[in-house]
Amino acid sequence: MVYIYAILAFALVAAILAAIYKPLGDYMYNVFTSDKDLFFEKWIYKIIGVDSKKEQTWKAYLRGILAFSLLSVLVLYLLQRVQQWLPYSLGMKNVSPALAFNTAASFVTNTN
Repeated sequence: MVYIYAILAFALVAAILAAIYKPLGDYMYNVFTSDKDLFFEKWIYKIIGVDSKKEQTWKAYLRGILAFSLLSVLVLYLLQRVQQWLPYSLGMKNVSPALAFNTAASFVTNTN
């Protein structure tokens, strides 16, 4: 019986992929080959100070990677420190500060 469910699940995923590959592929082609930005993209670029017509320098890339990594560590650390007050925490206590930092740094730097 389990095999039937697995085969049906596989068939469902295959059918969904077969149904969306053409429109999704056309959309991706337009995104990657068009010089135009979508409306919401223009606002995001304006907020973060990006010129979509220019190439990104290595210094800007480095700043972006470091900022994203720092933000990721802080968010993961905070989630572990307030774990007992989050919904669906299953009564688990907060993680100790040292373990929370170690876990967050390990996840962000992929040193697990």
